[in-house]
Amino acid sequence: MSENSQGESTDPNDAAPQQPVFQLRLVVEAADYDKAVRFYRDVLGLPEEVSFEGEDGELGIVLDAGRATLELHNPAQRQLVDDLETDGQPSGHIRVAFEVADAAGTTRQLTDAGAVLVAAPRVTPWQSINSRMIAPAGLLVTLFQEPGSPGSAPGARRIASQARDPVELRTKYLHIAREGTLSAAQRLLGIS
Repeated sequence: MSENSQGESTDPNDAAPQQPVFQLRLVVEAADYDKAVRFYRDVLGLPEEVSFEGEDGELGIVLDAGRATLELHNPAQRQLVDDLETDGQPSGHIRVAFEVADAAGTTRQLTDAGAVLVAAPRVTPWQSINSRMIAPAGLLVTLFQEPGSPGSAPGARRIASQARDPVELRTKYLHIAREGTLSAAQRLLGIS
């Protein structure tokens, strides 16, 4: 075995295994293709990587949605998330989530551009601000804003940290979610 000056192996057989998947690509058929492109590319702001057109009117576009992950839930977890984000309205088998800098502002932009609001932005127990909508091409979309992101509302992180007991937190959150605003959450939890 050979080592470099830092004591690390230089044997190529000792290299870390490469990740077997390089990209997650969600492919969606959009009956109103132009509307979907305007919504996702022009309003949401996903940069175009490539577009293509076939001889018989076939159209396609690949938009860069940043880093992709695959989040799997069992039915109980899916129900919990639905309860927290939408007061229990079921999301079904597939939902697309986009992390954004300003959940409230982006929600307004997307609903102005034709998305149907399912749940207004709200603070979740995991300290993100989430909204949900039905977007062009029939996608159920969640927007989420992580605490500390550039557009994060003051106090969002503190709201979830006020209660450490999961049952207490869920009870408080469901009450907050019914009012649907950060200010309501701050009033309920006594945070100014």
